[in-house]
Amino acid sequence: MNKKVSLIIIVILITTVLFSCAEKVETYHPDGSIKSTGQLKNGKKHGVATLFYENGKVKEKGNWDNDKQQGEWVFYYANGILNSKVNFENDLQNGITSFYAQDGKLYEESNWKNGALDGVSKTFYPSGQLKEQFNWLRGEKHGVSKIYYDNVAIQQVGYWEKNKQNGKFETYYENGDTLQIGLFISGLKHGTFKTYHENGQLASIINYKDNYQEGICTYYHNNGQIEQEGCFQQNKPIGIWKFYDPKGELIAEKAMSK
Repeated sequence: MNKKVSLIIIVILITTVLFSCAEKVETYHPDGSIKSTGQLKNGKKHGVATLFYENGKVKEKGNWDNDKQQGEWVFYYANGILNSKVNFENDLQNGITSFYAQDGKLYEESNWKNGALDGVSKTFYPSGQLKEQFNWLRGEKHGVSKIYYDNVAIQQVGYWEKNKQNGKFETYYENGDTLQIGLFISGLKHGTFKTYHENGQLASIINYKDNYQEGICTYYHNNGQIEQEGCFQQNKPIGIWKFYDPKGELIAEKAMSK
């Protein structure tokens, strides 16, 4: 191998090494304090990057790989308290994402797949008790949902399909007694909805069609006596409505116009 060829090979090797080496990059706030630190490799973000608030506290920190966010990224409030943890794979959210309040308590946790909510998401009361739980499929609510009171009692349970309420929804008082039962079809109220007073007595029976009150509707006093009854047509009362006192005595009739 002659000297000229050897020199060319050495130049190529040196150039390759230089371009493959990470270049440290820093940016600054207007006041001169550090704003971010990171690295570039072949002109692309690579390795650990850290962003700072003007007060010097870390704002966020995570890893880049060939200009794509990878692994766990951690975010902080300006006072240094943990704000959230987000997991990435090839620049898309994947895995568990968690959010924390200023007091350090977890208030939301969700699972992601390929940049969309997929799996279970949960929110929490300040007490740490579960508040809401939804199931997701490719970014849409799908499956059973549950909402809780802070005392762990169930507040509502229902079913979602493609981001729309679909099926029976049941709502409860804090003591566990039924508040309302009704059916949704593709996000719209449909059929008979029954609502109850806190003492367990029926409060109303309302019929729906495509989210409109439709047909005979009856409202009740909390002693079980009918309070008023009449008909609806597309949410508007029509015909003769009758009104009763708590003893069940008819006290008035009123003609409703469309």
